[in-house]
Parts: sequence; structure tokens; C-alpha cells
Amino acid sequence: MHDAVYWLLCILLFVSDVDHSLGLTEDSNMTVTGSCIEKERQALLIFKSDLKVMNDWRNEEGKMDCCKWPGVYCDTDTGHVTELRLSIYPNLVGKINRSVKLLKQLQTLDLSGIDFQSNQIPNFLGSLTTYSICICLMLISVDLFLISLEISPICLFLVSVVIRLGGSIPHEIGSLSNLSDLNLSNNSLVGSIPWSWLSSMSLRYIDLSSNQLSGDLPNSVGQLSNLTSLDVSSVWSSLSSLSLAHNSLSGSISDFTGCQSLEKLDLSDNRLSGDLPNSLGQLSNLEYLDVSSNSLHGVISDLHFINLSSLTYLDMSFNSLAFELNSLFRKERGIVANGRLSAVTTSLVLKQLQTLDLSGIDFQSNHIPNFLGSLTNLEYLVMSNANLTEPIPYQLGNLSNLIELNLKGNSLVGSIPHELGNLSNLTYLDLSDNLLWGSIPFSFGALTSLTYLYLSNNKLVGVIPQQLGNLSNLESLDLRRTIYPIFSSLEGCIPFSFGASTSLTDLDLSGNLFKGSLPNFAGLPSSLRDLSLAHNSFNGTIPDNFTGWESLIELDLSGNQLSGDLSYSVGQLSNLYILNVSNNYLHGVISDPHFIDLSSLYVLDMSFNSFSFNFSSHFRFPFQLQTINLQSCNLGPSFPVWLKSQIMFEDLDISSNGISGVVPGWFWNLPIRLKSLKLSSNEFTGTPPGITINFDEYPGLDLSNNRFEGNLSFLCHIDGEITLIDLSNNSFSGSLPDCWSQFTHLVVFNLSYNNLSGNIPLSFGFLNQLEALYLRKNAFVGELHISLSNCTNLRFMDVGENKLCGKIPLWIGERLSGLYGLVLRSNMFSGSLPRQICWLSNLRILDLSKNKLAGNLPSCFGNFSSMTNRYEDDVRTRHSSQMYGRFIFKSNRSFEPEEFIDNALVAWKGTYRSFGRSNLDLLNIIDLSTNSLSGELPSEITLLVELVSLNISINKLHGELPKDIGNLTSLDFLDLSRNQFSGKIPSSLSQLNGLGVLDLSYNNLSGKIPSAPQLQRFDSSSYEGNPLLYGPPLTPIYGPTPATPIDEEDDDFFKSYYTGMGARFAVGFWGICSVIFFNRRCRHLLFASLSLAMDWIYVTVVVLFRKVKRFWAHLHL
Repeated sequence: MHDAVYWLLCILLFVSDVDHSLGLTEDSNMTVTGSCIEKERQALLIFKSDLKVMNDWRNEEGKMDCCKWPGVYCDTDTGHVTELRLSIYPNLVGKINRSVKLLKQLQTLDLSGIDFQSNQIPNFLGSLTTYSICICLMLISVDLFLISLEISPICLFLVSVVIRLGGSIPHEIGSLSNLSDLNLSNNSLVGSIPWSWLSSMSLRYIDLSSNQLSGDLPNSVGQLSNLTSLDVSSVWSSLSSLSLAHNSLSGSISDFTGCQSLEKLDLSDNRLSGDLPNSLGQLSNLEYLDVSSNSLHGVISDLHFINLSSLTYLDMSFNSLAFELNSLFRKERGIVANGRLSAVTTSLVLKQLQTLDLSGIDFQSNHIPNFLGSLTNLEYLVMSNANLTEPIPYQLGNLSNLIELNLKGNSLVGSIPHELGNLSNLTYLDLSDNLLWGSIPFSFGALTSLTYLYLSNNKLVGVIPQQLGNLSNLESLDLRRTIYPIFSSLEGCIPFSFGASTSLTDLDLSGNLFKGSLPNFAGLPSSLRDLSLAHNSFNGTIPDNFTGWESLIELDLSGNQLSGDLSYSVGQLSNLYILNVSNNYLHGVISDPHFIDLSSLYVLDMSFNSFSFNFSSHFRFPFQLQTINLQSCNLGPSFPVWLKSQIMFEDLDISSNGISGVVPGWFWNLPIRLKSLKLSSNEFTGTPPGITINFDEYPGLDLSNNRFEGNLSFLCHIDGEITLIDLSNNSFSGSLPDCWSQFTHLVVFNLSYNNLSGNIPLSFGFLNQLEALYLRKNAFVGELHISLSNCTNLRFMDVGENKLCGKIPLWIGERLSGLYGLVLRSNMFSGSLPRQICWLSNLRILDLSKNKLAGNLPSCFGNFSSMTNRYEDDVRTRHSSQMYGRFIFKSNRSFEPEEFIDNALVAWKGTYRSFGRSNLDLLNIIDLSTNSLSGELPSEITLLVELVSLNISINKLHGELPKDIGNLTSLDFLDLSRNQFSGKIPSSLSQLNGLGVLDLSYNNLSGKIPSAPQLQRFDSSSYEGNPLLYGPPLTPIYGPTPATPIDEEDDDFFKSYYTGMGARFAVGFWGICSVIFFNRRCRHLLFASLSLAMDWIYVTVVVLFRKVKRFWAHLHL
């Protein structure tokens, strides 16, 4: 019905007095020229003068009959103009002249496509009060409807679809007392809705959707008793509709008790809040209800649906509603008294429902109720991203009319019900992003109407059923896996039956375990546009026949085990937009024929292969690439000159290619829309020039691991919102320029391993988006300035191995609460360790070693709560920079997003080890070694049960070791050496089963080393330097070790050990005896078994004895 409204282009009008300013007077004796009334012909000529272009309307011989003018239609009996349709004239610009009022018998006025230049609706619409006529005007492409027709319309439609009406809604429209239908949708109207005149009118249809209206939704809306439809949708309109959708209306939804005739209610895409009123459940004539995309909250109960027996369309998606699915149903004998509805013996309240959209609602991990399968009229069921769990009910297979089923983005488990294969009308099925397991049902082969099948990101296993090749209408099949372990993947080969499909355009099987040779492309449907077989186990060569594949837009074969050359026939794919063959074992020469016809190529990724590139000097590349990813592709040792032809790229990665020498000067004339530039891990030399480099959006610059030199003044010429700068592992020198106020979007800044010196600039304080700062291994001096406290988003800060001095600033703990990694190693920091350091509850890496710190350790280490929990995948270690997103370098179906991953260099088992992408998530470390710290080791440190490494060696700590140190069960490295600890070694250390390194040497420990195996396996160097410590593995120096009493702690340990063994033996022995004694059957079975065993032993011994006897008798013969 909404299509009928959109294409109904009519104005039924009656005209009153003539405006004397037109120079025309009304004459009762009208002159007729041919079949056209002269006065109306003159009015049309004046009307034309303000619109221009309409050259067919002329005042000359042979053109006098206005009824023959294009767009003008007259009554055949009276000669009056009855219809004026100007939509036949394209590109009209101008205004509506008031002379149109002279067309007294005009019934239809079509102004579609006229540009009225964004003027507002005139206030004199309120003067249309003389007659009762219907104005129905649809302006499909207008900027203004400017009209003053002194009539009293019963319906007024001013609808724009492309170009927009501007201004506000005139209050004078409220004077149209006979108005029943009002449509002002799809415009750019602003301001509030003049609700004051609504209650005095007899409106039954109001459509104000898709404007920019604002203000609250008043209670008076619910008092429009004649209203049959409330519609706020931009695309759905009917003759009984009030539409307020796609605006900016706020407030709560009114009480609709008085709107018993309402058939359609659409309030979608506003800013409405509060609860949904229960009175909606009383609208027994309501057929269409859409409140989606608001900020509604509260509980949806049975009262909201109690009488909605006519409802066919329900959309409550994208709100914060709590939903009880039982509220869609009621018992056979009425509503349950307590308002909660049972699924037992239910009959449908919403038996006419055809569309149900509850996506984006939090169902609080509830399941999809089985009785949804009873809504047999359902055509569209959408419950995506709704926090649903448990298996998909097989009863959904009863919905024989279902066209679309979308359960994407939940936590559904179990296998896919084979009953879904009964949905013969289904065209769209999306079960992606769930936890479904098992195989793809063979019954899906019966879904012959299916067009889109999305099962990606589940835990499906097995092979692709051959029956899917029967889906002749299938256009898109997505079975990719990106988030689950590799053992939960589809496998096998691609079914040959796919070759019979003539409609398939999009096939994505990436991230599974498909293996074998790639199928011959001639055996796949030639209709394919997007083919992604990435990150599987395909081997062999890439087929060399791409004939007939001219429609292919994306080809992604990355992440397999393909070998051999890349066929020249790839160069024939003239529509190819994305070519990705990265991460394989391909080799050979890439030359002119590979690219000769790739005029549409936009993204090229050939990284991590063994190609060499050899293009002829006269070859003209037919494309301009946006993304060039040639990482680790053997481009060197010379700089690839052919890149000079690419002047529009946005992302370039030629890292790890063995390219050496100075970067050519022409290369630095980079494109103005550059997003990322990655030249890392080559042998580049020289200094980047000081020319302006324009970065667009959120880019990154990575020149790391080269031999660049000189100062960093070129950074001050970077223009744009750059997010990553990595210049680490070069030979840059000098002090840092003080121009960092322009880098307010910088997220990652890495200057490690250079020869930089001087103070850290104060303008670093402008880096308020910074998350990772690396200044490791330079020669920076001075203190950490307080300006750095503005970098409140910092997660990882490594300024180790410099010459920084002063006290550790208090603001580190007070302002940088997000820090999980703090490395100040090998500087000259002094003073005591501030207590504010314990405020860093997210801290997982604390390295203050090799400084001049003194004083006692604070007793608040237990506040490091991140060291008490295990993080298998800590997102804090990753930093999103557009440069490192694989969607830049790969296709938009990339398998694994790539981000900048922090890297921590820590002392580990006698050497320095780098922890990064594969193991940083598991690192929890405290290193306070090589300082002058004193006092006791706080017992609170034993609360850090996920601590992996603790090194407090070479300090002046004293006192006894905490008795509960054995609680640190995750410890792999423990070094307490070269302090002044005294007392006995706590026996709880024997609980550290995973301890790989233990060093207690050179302290004042005494007593016997606990004899637990976990401590005996370390050699004597772990305990040496403690004169009063004895027992294995220490070797006595002067004679045998004197007999000494058993250590009290050891005695207690062995007492408890033997006592436990005795208790367990007693319980087991008497438990078996009790069963034998009290259970007659067991007793008989036991004795019968013993009797049989004795008989077997007796027979075996006798037989063996007789054999031996015979053997000896034979021997004596």
C-alpha cells in the first residue's frame, strides 16, 4: 500500500478569489479559445513564466489551445483545466505563481521533480478554508512546495523523496478543519511538531517521517480518537498512517487508550525513552507496530500483546527492553493470574503475525521458545544479536511461510536442526556468529528458494554436503571461520556440484581445514564475483585457466600451501578488484602479462611469497592501486622502480624485502591521501627528507629496523591525524623536536634503539590519545616531566635503558590508571618507591630494576588485582591503528586483523627475553632487582597468585621470607638472591610445582632445605652463600654433615603426609570390606572369583609340573 501512496501524484483542488496583484480579474462571461478557456490559458502563461523551460506553452497561432499543451488536461465538456502534471518536464527550477488559483476546476496538480530552492512551506496554507476538497500532492524531487490555494482540503500530501522541503511546519495548517490526511514525509523539516492543533482536527492519517523534527512526543497524540494509523517510517506509508519515524523526537511514548481505530503505529528511529505503555495491548485493530531504534527500556509483558490479534508486523529491535517471549502467548482459558505465561497448552495471541523483529534486544541468555514454531503465518523472523542461548528449536521447521530467518550474533549451541530443511519458501538464512556445532544438515539441499546462506563463525565440522549444489537460486554462501580453534572447522574438498549452480556470486570458505588441490576454476560457476578460499590447507598449484571468469571481482587464496607460478591468465580478469595470494609458497617472475588487463585492480597483496618482479621499461600499468602489500616478497636489493607508476596508493607495505641503499627522492613525493607507509625491516640508509607528508584519516608510519640516520625534524612536516609512528631500531640521533602538539591522535610512538638524546619535550603532554610509548635504549636525560601526566590513555610505557633521573613521579600512579606495563629499568631514578604505584590496579609488568631506589617496599602490592587473574587474551596488549588493520592490506574479508602488539623486554632466567604477540598475555612480572631497597618483603605479595616472575635480587631486604610464598603457584622464576633474608626456607615453597628458576643464594637463611622433590632438583648454586643452610643439594665442605634433629617444619610435613596416607588406606580397606559384608551378591561374586582363580592356578601349576617332569624323564633317556 505504501508504494501506491508514493506513486499517487494528485491534487484535488478548488480555487476561490483571484489575487488582484496578478493583473487578472474574474469574468463571469469566460472566453473560450478552441476548447480552452481564455482566462485559464492566460493564467497558465503567467504560471509558466516563473518556471521557464516549458517552451511548448506558447501564445501564438497554432499553439493557442492550452488543453493541447503537454502536461495540461481539460474537461472535455466544459473546457476547464482539471489536471496539471509538470513531472514530464525534467529539471524545472523556479516557483509556483499565484495565478494557479484561477484554475477553479483543477483536481490534480503534479509538481514532481521541480527544484523550489529550499524555501519553506508558506503560512498561507491556513487560508484554504472555502471548500471541502482533497489535496494529495507528492513531490518526488522538490525543494519547496509553495502554493496558496484558498480551499479547505480534507487531505494534504507534501511528500519529497530526493530533494527536501525545508523550514518548519506552519501552525496555520491547524486551521484546515476538514483535513483528515496529512503527509509531509521525506523532507528536511525542522523544529518541533505543532501538536496544539491536533486535538481539534479529525485527522486519520499523519505522516511526518524522515525529517529533522525534534521535541517531545506529547500526551495529546494518544487522544486522536479518529486516528487509524501512526506511522513514523520513511518507507512505509498507508492511507491510515501517522508517521513520525526517522526524526529526533524525544520523551516517552504516549498513552494510546483513545486510539482504538489505530491500524499502524511506527515510532522507529527517534530518541524516545521510557517504558512502552501497556495501552498498546488494547489496540485490537493494530496491524503494524514499529518502535525500533530508540532508547526504550523496561519489561515487555503480556499486557503489551493481550488484544493484538490483528498484528502482522512487529519490530522492537535495537532498544534496551527486557523481553519475556512467553508474553506472546496466553493459555487456552485466559491470561495467567500472576501475569506470567506458560508455554504449556498455549494458543497464539499473535496468530496473524507475519514479521517479527526483536534484534538487538537483550534476552538475558534465555532460549528461543519452541512455541514460536506455531506462528505459522510468519514470513520474517529476525532475532539477531539478542543474547539468546541453547539450541535452535526444531519447531521452527514448521514455519512453512518463512522467507527470512536471521539468528545471527547470539550464543546458540547444539547442532542445526535438520527440520529447517522443510522451509521451502526460505530465501535468506543467517545463523552466523554463534556456537553451533555438528555438520551442515543434508536437508538444506531441499531449500530450493534459498538465495543467501550464512553459517560463518560457528564450530561446524565435517564436509560440505553435495546437496548444497542443488540450490540453483543460491547467490551467496558464507562458511568462513575466524574466531574458533582450528580443530572446530569444516574440512574435505569443495563439492563438484557447485559447478552446476548458475546463480552463485559470492563463495567464502576461508578459515577452515579444506585441503587438497584447488578445484579447476572451470568447474566452478562462472557467475562468481567474490571467491575467498583463504586460510585453509589447499596445496598444489593455482589453476591456470581463468577463461570465462570475467565477472570475478575478488580472488583471495591467501594463507594456504600453494606453490608454483602465478598463471598469466590472472591478467585476463578485467573486472578484478582484489587479488590476494599472500602467505603461500608461490614463486616465479611477476611480469607484464600478469597485469596487462587488470584495469579495475584496486588491492594487491602478494606478501610472504618468493616472487621476483621484472616489468619492462615501456609497460604501462592499466591500474592505480589503493593498497599495495608486498611484505617479504624478495623485491630487493634495488628499490622497485615500477612503484613510480603508482601515484594514488593509500597503503603501501614493502617491508622485509632486503631492499638497501637510499630511498629515491621521487618516492617521497607521496600521494596526498596516504593512510599508511611501511618500509620496515630493510636496509635503507640516509635521512628522510624534510618535505611535507600528507596523511589522511588514521594512518601510520613504520620505518623501523633499518639504518636511517640524522635527526627527527622531518616528523614536524607530517600533516594529518597520524596514529602510529615506529622508528625503532635505526640510527637516528640528536634531540627530539618540540612539535608534538600537532600529533593529538597518536596512539603508538616507538623510538626504541636509536641514539637520541636530550630531555623529553614538554609538548609530549599533548599526546592525550597515546596508548603505547617506547623510548627504550637511547640516551635521554632529565626527569619525567609532569606534562606526561596528560597522557591518561597510556597502557604501556617503556623508557628503560636511558639516563633519566629524579624520583619516580607520584602522577604515574595518580593519573595513569590504565597502565598495565611500566618499565623504568636501567636509569638513575632515586628515592623511595611511592605508595601511589599501588594505585595501578591494572599493572601486570613492573620493571624498576637497575636504578638507585632505596627505602622500604610499600605493603600494598596486593592492590595489583590484574596479577590475581589470568588473561588468556588481554586486549590491553593490542593497539588499534588503521595502519595495522588487515582490512587495509587485505580484502574486506581478511582472516585475522593485525594490530600493533606491545613487546616487553624483561630479564628472564639469566638473559633478556622479548615477550610479544604469542606470549605477552601470560606475562605477570615484578622486577625490582639491583637497587638499594631495604626492609622486609611484604606478605601482601603472596596474594599475586598469577605472578610468573619475581626478581628482587641485589637489594638490602631483610627479615624472614613470607610463610605463604607457596601461594604464588604460577611462579616460573623466583630470584631473592644477594639480600639479607634470614630464618628458614618456608616449606610452602614445595608447592611451586612449575618453578623453573630458584635463586636464594647469598642471604642469611638457616636450617635444613626442605626435602620436597620440587626443591631438591635445583643445584647447589641456588642455595649457596647461606652459611647456616644445610641439606641436599648443598655439599658439606668440612667432613660429614653432623647429625641434627629433624627440622620442626619438615617433621610436621612428614607427619601430615604419613597420617594422610594411613587415613586413606583405612578408608579404602574398610570401605571394600563393608561392601563385601553387607552386599550378599558382591560377597558371593568375590568368593566365586577367588575360587575360580585358585582352581586356575592349581590346574596351571599341575600341568606345568607334569610338563617339566616329562622333560626331565626324556632328558635322562
